Amino acid sequence: MIDASTSRPSDIDVVKTVDWDGKLALIKAAKAAKVKRFIFCSTQNLDQFSNIPLMKMKQGVEVKLKEAQIPYTIFRLTGFYQGLIEQYAIPILENLPIWVTNENTCVSYIDTQDVAKFCLKALQLPDTENKTFFLGGPKGWVSSEIINLCEQLAGQSAKVNQIPLFLLKTITKFLAFFEWGQNISDRLAFVEILNVENDFSKSTFDLYKIFKVKSDEINKLDDYFLEYFIRLLKRLRDINFEDIQKQKNLII
Repeated sequence: MIDASTSRPSDIDVVKTVDWDGKLALIKAAKAAKVKRFIFCSTQNLDQFSNIPLMKMKQGVEVKLKEAQIPYTIFRLTGFYQGLIEQYAIPILENLPIWVTNENTCVSYIDTQDVAKFCLKALQLPDTENKTFFLGGPKGWVSSEIINLCEQLAGQSAKVNQIPLFLLKTITKFLAFFEWGQNISDRLAFVEILNVENDFSKSTFDLYKIFKVKSDEINKLDDYFLEYFIRLLKRLRDINFEDIQKQKNLII
């Protein structure tokens, strides 16, 4: 059983339903079915952010899974390439501001397709049973590097606004006092989570050896963004061609 379900920080109304009630029911069902392996996709640095409801629930699920005595493998994951499109690529293309902190922390982002590879590999390797792995991509990236990459591929400059991390923490704590601000507070707190230094990139290649995954099998961030921009530009050309054809038909 591979459990990759999760809610978003903005889905505050369904967080408990999905990330607590749903997962406890799933663990109970897995135990009754006597599954041979339960793979749970968790989150990095969750033990440092138990004040965030989603992080507290994920940590609780890890505990419940171990208590259920089901053979398990837990992956604590970093951020995903897919999330960076909305965070960096789209704002640059639409000439919108990008908000970053003043911290230059490296984050080893990873493609969700590669996470799937490790999940399937875990099912084939007895040595990964009842263990927790910190899984990230092959390289750590700081915000400025990702922005520079997007600027080169998009052929235009980004509007970057920098907010000090201490100010972000202050805003997060302030908003948490108000019911209407809880959602915003949790989303801001996730920025802080990704700004905590981690050891993923230092142990990445050892992890690849354990799972018998070659480094060249892992999709690199620059290749992922290149493919995205190529597909996007092709789509824009297709749309432009369709508009020209419509204009020609109107003239005829």
